[in-house]
Amino acid sequence: MAYGIQDICYLDTVNPPVATYHVLHDSWDHTPTVPLVSERSVTGRLHVHRVVDGSGDPYQFEEDKATVRVSLTEMLTLRGLIGKQVYFIPNYHDDVNITDNMVTGYLSIDRGGIVNIDPSGVYWNVTFQILDDSTVT
Repeated sequence: MAYGIQDICYLDTVNPPVATYHVLHDSWDHTPTVPLVSERSVTGRLHVHRVVDGSGDPYQFEEDKATVRVSLTEMLTLRGLIGKQVYFIPNYHDDVNITDNMVTGYLSIDRGGIVNIDPSGVYWNVTFQILDDSTVT
């Protein structure tokens, strides 16, 4: 089967991940993260610090951000995973070889990322980010 946008993503602490979550679709952002810090000197000259490989090309990391609609139990599970190493397969994946796009990283949820969407507290929107754990060699 071909790659395509699915309705679910996989996120779990086991490899391969088995827990599935319903993804709320915005747009698919495939922008890589580049570790880069910039600053200006007192004369205004730009200084850029970045992690590069042996040929001088900057390293690019696959980090992803998604919003999922979950139950109270699933929200508590995701909340408990903050800061832990997880395995993540985004909703853009092949149905047959789902581990081809798997990212190993750390789960991060920013302030305001867990939002209740109904008065009874049954359903929640959780916006999380996976920080890529690839090693630079």
